[in-house]
Amino acid sequence: MKPKVEAVRIPDGPTVYVRMLSGADRSKLVRLSEDAKRNGTEGDLNTHLVIMACCHEDGSPAYTSADFDRLNAIPAPVLDLIATEAARLNAVLSTSLDDAKKN
Repeated sequence: MKPKVEAVRIPDGPTVYVRMLSGADRSKLVRLSEDAKRNGTEGDLNTHLVIMACCHEDGSPAYTSADFDRLNAIPAPVLDLIATEAARLNAVLSTSLDDAKKN
């Protein structure tokens, strides 16, 4: 089954694509969320989600963990918009991410 892909229009910017995560990706994100709570790096969760969920229009991954610093440097509102849409598409994740950011 091919993961669902949705377009995200960045105001005054390009259209990017986000995809549904696999079970393995979701598990990795949950581990990252738990690590972030322990390490005080909750602010990095959006960047990790963007790396995992951003894709090309065909659903193939657009980024790898090697892109973390480059993506973390883009304006926060843009990163947040992409991460919010990725979390919405992967509804089960939004609660986990919000909880991690609160703690």
